[in-house]
Parts: sequence; C-alpha cells; structure tokens
Amino acid sequence: MVKFFKAVVFSIRLNREIRKAKRGKARTGHKHMVLNIGGKPMCVSKMHISNLIGKGGVFKEGTQMSDISKVALFIAR
Repeated sequence: MVKFFKAVVFSIRLNREIRKAKRGKARTGHKHMVLNIGGKPMCVSKMHISNLIGKGGVFKEGTQMSDISKVALFIAR
C-alpha cells in the first residue's frame, strides 16, 4: 500500500512539473526538461543546466548536455 501511495504522489508531482515545463517553453521559448532530482521531479531550463555545466563543480567532470537529456523524464521542445 505504501508503494502505491508513493507512486501516486510521484505521478501527481510529475504531471505538475510537465505542465510547468510546457508553460515555461511557451513563455520564454527555451527548452525545459523535467529531471528526477533527489527522488522528486523538477522542471529546469536547458539554458540553466548548460550554464551549470560550464561553471563546473555542480556536475561530475565530463558530464555533457546529451547525458542529462538522456535521463530526462520529459523534454518540452
């Protein structure tokens, strides 16, 4: 029963973040991705992620945008 409840909560959060990604794409024109961060889905713009990759220290050395796009739950194009 606990697994079912957690799955339902994750599904609700995922749908909310997908809506945020679609709204962000429509408003700004930038691509938005829904990533699983810390066990929760989170909407992040592709431009913000590329800035974090360029800074260094946030992601492991050698991480590229294509690696992050592969694990994205949803990409608003």
